[in-house]
Amino acid sequence: MAEVLGQWRLTSFDKMAAEATTKAKAKLAEIELAAKYVAYLMEGLHGGDWRVKIDYRLGFVLMVGK
Repeated sequence: MAEVLGQWRLTSFDKMAAEATTKAKAKLAEIELAAKYVAYLMEGLHGGDWRVKIDYRLGFVLMVGK
């Protein structure tokens, strides 16, 4: 019984971890898309090639026009 209960907990935890990872990846993709859109708008407004660098560890976003 304890083995089955332990296995259920592990399976449940694995499922929750997978869902959290999927949600985090979706948020990262949303942030990347938003940053690329802002770069696109900057190109339309100022011309040139605009690039985005995001450092999630530092919480830093850099947008540079070339």
